[in-house]
This record gives sequence, structure tokens and C-alpha cells, in this order.
Amino acid sequence: MNKIAESPKPRDVNGVKIFGPDLLATDKAGQLLGPIACVFPRYGVLVTGRTIHAVLVEMFCRYLASQAKSHKGKPFMAEDEDQIYQDAVALLVRGSCVVIRSDPDAMERMFAADEILQKLVPKEKIQFTGVHLEEVREQLRHRGESWRMSPPPQSLEQIRTYVTQSMASVGTGAVYYHNAQTGGRFLTHAEFRSIKPLLRANPGEALARLKEIVELTRLKNDQAVAELELFLPVGQTLEVYALEPLIAKLEAGADTAAVEKRFMEFAETFAAKAGEDLCADNLSDSAWLMAMFCRLSDINQQEIEECVLGLSEEFYLNVQWLPGARIVKGELVFENNVEKRVADLIRDFRERRASLKAINVGRVLIPQNLERPRDERRDVLLIALSFANAPEELYVARMARWDVIHRLNQGKGFDQAVWETVRYRDYIFDRLRAAEKLGMPIPHFDDIRIEDKLPGNDPAYPVFFFNRSYIHGLASNRIPLRRYAGKSPDLFIVGLAGCLGRAALVSLALGRANAESELHFDDGDEILKLDEKGIPEDVVIAETTGSFADWATPMEELLPQCLVKVAKHLEKARSQGASAEALDEAVRRFGERFIDELVRVQELVKAEGKCLKALFEDRGDEKGGIRYRWDHMLARIESTNADRMRRAIETHAILAPYRLPGAGGRDAREDRKEDSGESRVA
Repeated sequence: MNKIAESPKPRDVNGVKIFGPDLLATDKAGQLLGPIACVFPRYGVLVTGRTIHAVLVEMFCRYLASQAKSHKGKPFMAEDEDQIYQDAVALLVRGSCVVIRSDPDAMERMFAADEILQKLVPKEKIQFTGVHLEEVREQLRHRGESWRMSPPPQSLEQIRTYVTQSMASVGTGAVYYHNAQTGGRFLTHAEFRSIKPLLRANPGEALARLKEIVELTRLKNDQAVAELELFLPVGQTLEVYALEPLIAKLEAGADTAAVEKRFMEFAETFAAKAGEDLCADNLSDSAWLMAMFCRLSDINQQEIEECVLGLSEEFYLNVQWLPGARIVKGELVFENNVEKRVADLIRDFRERRASLKAINVGRVLIPQNLERPRDERRDVLLIALSFANAPEELYVARMARWDVIHRLNQGKGFDQAVWETVRYRDYIFDRLRAAEKLGMPIPHFDDIRIEDKLPGNDPAYPVFFFNRSYIHGLASNRIPLRRYAGKSPDLFIVGLAGCLGRAALVSLALGRANAESELHFDDGDEILKLDEKGIPEDVVIAETTGSFADWATPMEELLPQCLVKVAKHLEKARSQGASAEALDEAVRRFGERFIDELVRVQELVKAEGKCLKALFEDRGDEKGGIRYRWDHMLARIESTNADRMRRAIETHAILAPYRLPGAGGRDAREDRKEDSGESRVA
């Protein structure tokens, strides 16, 4: 490793003493000169370099010792060195950001280091690790600074960049992958194998790399994490003590062939432990890339669904926390770079909840359904509210899809665009009220109205967000393949099918469709509620997207669109080992829950028909209006034949591969007789 400078000389920058290169300085090749750094809050000192943190701390200790000696003051004692180590805050530079390695037990020291760093780089360039640590997330949330957590990548390309930026050397030419969260490093099999040619071409460098590997694996940092581990699957271990005889042979100038033989013995053991997926460093191979990313992010691949943000899987790696506001002595203090709409939302929640201790706002980056047309997607924000003496609350605020800007872009005048937007807001709540009257499994919504302005002198216009509590569960269209296997694949697919049966009836009854009359079903709005064993037991329709769009097509004609989606789930379950009996039971359960929900809604309409039909009687009866659509939807519910729908599910060809021979009740011939009237004649 790098030798420690005996007497480094600091320079003063904005009141901070700096040893080493500037934080973001690079060489001619664009590589950072000081990717590793330590800040010492008590001393107002920053030390940077290309080494490990322990070396930087030792460098500063030697400087203080030399200063004490040259000034003939109090000798620098062991207890002084201990104090330096306790004061050190580890930093890493990633691209253009400085990342503070958070210590959950000493966050005040981390924040003190942050204040020093803000004298050198902008606040928005300083981030904290700890997205995997609840203690750290809680401290930042209470400061209204969740946006300052070093964010996990939001796409495959960002994950690739993240892994690439984690590559770092220590003292030799060996390249390791550096975990910013813990400070540990990983040596891959491919990087180890790259030493073999050096055994002949450059024995000195080969020896230096092998000695560095052994030394680093024996060192632990201030978080008691090994400075270096071999990159192996979770649960696998391999000690490097077997490299010591190899090092001894190199130092003694042993025969190269004998050295290579000993080297390859260890390399082959390493390869066997690593397994085929991890042997080759390949940023284009998803298995290797995700395994490395999980290791660098302290995510157990076997438990990846435990989302580090406390959200369900569809939000994993998909939330960007935004600059917002801190609550200081009861007053909102906004960040300089806060978005206007985010600031307005924060003010709204603050007015509603005076007891707020902190509020954080995050943006969902990737829509839950990428298949929907782009103009059907809109800003979706997560709002986390923290209180002094109450559990945290989480909300989802979704901006109205067709807003004033959308209508202006269609060429409409300002007043017309505003009028139509307000009417659209009313139409949304009409649909929600109707769905609630039918007892549909939907959450309660309220709206948040904020004001925005166009550039120039135009008056303010309204922007509507539809707000609801966050629903804990699993989106039906985002179920990881491993869920279909798990410990109870048979139970999972049967429970899932039942939930989909209820959700399918909701989509058909509410006429949820897009402009092309394609049904909205199993596409991101259905949230599965899981029991304690992880088996789906119920469903909530989190968003009623597209409801009232198709008020006329008979349910029996729309049903096949649902069955296509159900068949995809059945096929996934079969691929993961679900039994034929379970698949047959799943088809039966889907039909059972579908018919149960249909009968429930029909009985409700029959019992409360007069009140339901009067829901919009004060509206005009023009074709396509809310009253017209509602009347036709109620009529469709009443006229749907439950027995025909049951037989349609039991006999449809797309579900046939998942039925046991002879299953499904009466055969298709009997169904055709009844439909044609033959059975009635008999």
C-alpha cells in the first residue's frame, strides 16, 4: 500500500485545512486524484488521497505528532491518536458527488463533517450513505433531508455506472470494487486471474498485488468491516492464507512454473467457490452485474423484495427523494433548489398536519405500467410524514393526467383549458364516488390544489394532485418470478388467482379501458394484500384509471382480455414448479371469486337501485355524460348472466392447458345446448 507521508503540509481553503488534492480534482486521464478522503470535524481538517481511510488517518496523526515535536509542546500520546481515529469521518468521491459514509451511532459527527464540506463544495453535491440503515434514514427524514441520501440507481444503465464508479485501487495496480456504505472492497475472480501473466512479465508487481490482497483481508475498518473480501455468492467463504506459500516462493525467486502451478491451484478453488455467474467480470451480464450491485449496496439477493426504502417491490430502485424543507422551531425552511410544486405540496400538508416533525417528498421515476401511452402517465410523488409521538404516514399524490398545460398544447385558449381541467377534476371524483357506492375495493382519495404560472404575465392556473394513503402490498403486474416458487408455490398461485378474479370483475363493472377500448386490468393498479406467509389474500384497486370509459360492451365480450392476463400468471407458476392440481384449483378460484363479486354487486344494485340511479340525476342526460354512462353501466351489471360468465371462464380455450382432464363441470356440448335453447325444449 502507499507509504505514509512523514510530514505532509496543509493548505487553507475557506477556513478548512486540506492535506492532499482537492476533493474533485482529476489527473490528465480524468481519474480522481483523491477518491478516498477523511474529514476531522473537531480540527476542521480534510485529508484526501488514493489509499484506504486508515492510511489517511495515520497521515494526519503523524502530522500532529511532528508538529508537537517541532514546537516542543506536549508530546503526541496514544490517547491523542485514539481521539483522532474517533473524530474521523470517512468520505468517498463518486463522480461529481462527495459521499459521507454514515455512522448510525454518531450522526451528529456526520452532520458536523457535512458543515465543513459545504465550505468546499455545494450542499447538493454532498450525500450520505445509509439508505440500508433505518437509523440513518430516520435522522435525515427528521431533518427533512431524505433527498440527501446517496440514492440507489434508478435503471439498469445507472446500476452499471454505479458499479463502474465503485472500481478503485489502493496501492498497487489491482482493481477492487468499493462498497460506499461500509467501506469494504471486493476482489473478483477475473481480477485475481489477471495477476497470472505478471508472474512472468513483472514478478515485482505480481508480488506486490498478492501481498496487498492478503494484508487487506486481515484489516478491518472503523465499522469492523474487512477492507477486502473475495467476491463470492452469499454464504460462501474462502480464506486467502493459501496465498502465503505462494508469496514466499515469489520472494525466494522460485521457479516460475512452480509459482504458476501454486497460483492456479488457488485460482481454480476461487472459481469453484464463485460459480459460473461470478467468474467473469461482465458489466453486460445481468447476473454478474446485479450480484455485484447487491454486494455493493448491502442487499441480500435472496431477500431483495425487502425494499430498502420501506416500500413494496414496484417502488424498489424507483424513488428519487427531492430537495424540500426542514421544520425548524415550527417553521418551514426550504432548500434553495426546491421545486415550486414540491414546496406548495409541503405547505399544503403542513397546514393540514400542524404536528408534523418532518416531511419528505420523493418522485416515482419509472411508471408502474410502461405499456400505457405516454400521455396517460403523470407525475407521481410519495410524501412521508414524520411525527414526534405517532407512526410515520406515507401518501401517494398523483398529478391529474390531463392538466391545463396538456390542453394548452392542444391549442385551446387559457380560460377554456382551465375550465376543462376543473371539470375533469370533478369527473374524477364523480367516478370515485360511484365506485365507492358499489362497494369496490378502492382507497379514499382527496385532492390537493396548488397554483402555478406560465412564463410571462398569464394569471395563475390550478394544478390538481389526487392524494391517497400508500397501500402496503405487491402490485400484481410486478410479481418477481421467485414468488411463484417460494416455499408454497401451490398456495401462492391459488391465492393470486382469487384476487385476480375479484379485480377482473371490478375492471369490467367500472368499464376501465383506454382510448382504444383495451381493458385496464392487472397493469399496475391492483395491489395484492399478503397474509403472514406471503400468500395473496385480497386486492385493492389503488387507482381507478380509465373507469367509465367503456360503459356499453357486454362483460362477456371483455372477459377474454382478463383471461389472457390470468393465463400468463398460471404459466409463470407452472414454470416455477406449481402442480397441475394447483393450477386447476387456481382456475377454479379465479372463476369463484369473479362470480362472487359479480353476484354481490348485482344484489347491491337490485337492493339499492333507486338510490344508485339517482346518484347523478341532477346532471344532464346527454350521450357520453356522467349520468348517461352511469345508467348504462348499472344496466350492464343487472343484465349480465352469472351462469354464462361462469361457463365462459370454465370452458375458455386459453385456460384449458391449466385444467385437469374432465375438470370444469358440464362440457361445452351441454353449454351450447343451453345457449341455443335445446335444453329448454327438452
